[in-house]
Amino acid sequence: MLAGRPAGHARLIRPFVHWFVLRRARRRAAQSRRADSAGPYLRTRVRVALELLAWLDQHDTALGQLTQDQLDRWLAAGNTRTRKIRHFLKWAAARGIAPDLAVPAVPHQDPVRFLGDDDRLAQLSQCVNDTALPIDVRAVGALVLLFGLPVSRILRLRPSALSDSDGSTYLTPGSCPVILPPKVAALLRELTAAPRQRPLVEKNAPPAWLFPGRTPGRPASRHTLSVKLRAHGIDARPARNSALLALIDDIPAPVLADLLDLHPATTVRWAALAKRDWTSYLSARAEDLARRNSAHPE
Repeated sequence: MLAGRPAGHARLIRPFVHWFVLRRARRRAAQSRRADSAGPYLRTRVRVALELLAWLDQHDTALGQLTQDQLDRWLAAGNTRTRKIRHFLKWAAARGIAPDLAVPAVPHQDPVRFLGDDDRLAQLSQCVNDTALPIDVRAVGALVLLFGLPVSRILRLRPSALSDSDGSTYLTPGSCPVILPPKVAALLRELTAAPRQRPLVEKNAPPAWLFPGRTPGRPASRHTLSVKLRAHGIDARPARNSALLALIDDIPAPVLADLLDLHPATTVRWAALAKRDWTSYLSARAEDLARRNSAHPE
């Protein structure tokens, strides 16, 4: 990525990559079950930094002389992707290399693509019952259509995310186990027992991922599986949107956030989109907690 770049740009970017981008990615991977999708996501941070440095060269301006007006003009000429420059500028400002400038956050946009309830349930039924579909398509499609999980999250599930208790099967997509419908549970158990195609790992090694890729130690490719889903009539984005809308219609936002390991702000936005008001639930929950504390004072 730095080949052919000016030497001054490389001197700035290398320590940014080493001390900020990679260090932060490793820390988040160690603290979370959901490691960063390191490839494209992290490379974008580096690319936008290089693009800004090239733009500054074109305008005979050093990074340390960048003004807020200039930054705003550069951002206005780009797209939401260029807002990721905040990471580089924050790092540079902390080291006195650049002034402390503001980069506005990307505004959240409401989803616009949905499936009708009948279509979603029909696709879910197909995933559960149609044995002509590839088993990975059936399993991923069922989890998207049922729980609204993104494909990237599903592909990072490990076999240990499945567990049995009291005659039921549970999936733990985050910190809380979620009970699976019997047919979906059977589908995922069938997936774990299915032979892996063209394995590149040792024969006797247990799979590290519920959906292992062909590269040792890596899960299946999100892009490849998303294309495979669409080839069989399942578009992950509207399927996920519709599943979340159905769930938030029945489950309070704080509970859904815990179950699916979503940020509370995400489920609150979905609750607003569904025009549901869970204020009464939160009030009742607070009153119940107060009663418990009064009944069992420390």
